Amino acid sequence: MSTSERRVILHVGVPKSGTSYLQSGLREHRKELGERGVYLPKDSHEVMFRAALDVRGNRHQWGRAAAEVDGMWERVCRRACEHEGTTILSHEILAAATTEQAARAREVLTRHAPNHRVELVLTVRDLARQLVAEWQENIKGGDTRTFAAFWERVGPAVRADDHGARFWAAQDVLDVVRRWGADLRPSQVHLVVCPPAGTDPTVLWQRYAEATRLPVTDLIPTEPELNAGLGAVEIALLREVNVALGDRLPQPRYGRAVKGALARDVLARRASPRPVLPRAGHGLAVTIADRWIPQIRAAGWQVHGDLDELRPAPYASACHPDEVPTAATAQTGAEVIAELLVALADARETGQEQAARIEELSRQRKKLRRTRDKLRARLRPPPAHTVTP
Repeated sequence: MSTSERRVILHVGVPKSGTSYLQSGLREHRKELGERGVYLPKDSHEVMFRAALDVRGNRHQWGRAAAEVDGMWERVCRRACEHEGTTILSHEILAAATTEQAARAREVLTRHAPNHRVELVLTVRDLARQLVAEWQENIKGGDTRTFAAFWERVGPAVRADDHGARFWAAQDVLDVVRRWGADLRPSQVHLVVCPPAGTDPTVLWQRYAEATRLPVTDLIPTEPELNAGLGAVEIALLREVNVALGDRLPQPRYGRAVKGALARDVLARRASPRPVLPRAGHGLAVTIADRWIPQIRAAGWQVHGDLDELRPAPYASACHPDEVPTAATAQTGAEVIAELLVALADARETGQEQAARIEELSRQRKKLRRTRDKLRARLRPPPAHTVTP
């Protein structure tokens, strides 16, 4: 890749398709990327989140103020124009933008970077995994619905439902490309196919590198995934926690305390079996994949990976999302409470130590001020005497 080539990589999702892993890897190697002519916004996770909220117009849902969000998309587009090489703009919630929202976002980008080649990138994964992952993500965002209730809202007969419409707006690959890439040539549209479950995650990284032509094949992500899926027991426990919390932790406090401190830092480290899509949902996922795959091939878009991996693996009876034994949830809950109590005790001790240190520094500061004042008094010249003639 020529460092003088001016490009914008517009990675718009889809959600739950390895986006967090890829974004984390890019942030981890931001310095090296910069040395190789690639610009990633500083604090890109927060900056791009705010920019995506600006595009989507849904900041209230995330508890963000207008001052945090308004104008952020234009700001990142303006910065892309200033960069001579490749700029990466990546956030998965862009996928669900309406036709009008996507058109406005593309217009702003074109206005600020008219000489840049825009390349649309979607990471995509089979719907059997996506449906369960999206339900989990809802739970990690504070939802309390069982999988059965979730399925009633996203199933094929209820796309007009508000929740179902949002799900398919983000997950219908053909429709996302239509909204974001209607004016792009097939050579500018890239689909990165997530490999099957259990595959080394660096396979996805290498496919992404191929799609974007970023010089990152030697820069392997080493940091843990920030938004890993949970086991069946852990997600069942988190759903019960949400029920108990009610509305006592609105966003963004919920995100910091529950999705971050509990789900990411505690529950994700546990290893109960992952929930799988029930048989009826699996059949729908296969049917949709059989419709998508030939249409993607006919469109001529650039596919990175095996397109047939969009077809779910054969159904295997396993852990139903809603059929977790109460005893298992109770046991896990007790263990998690114990872990959180240890963390709380450690944090309190650390806080007390820091408070004591601050108090000691305050005393030393006051002592130094008194010493300074005494020295100033000693060094102050005596007042001049005036002689009266």
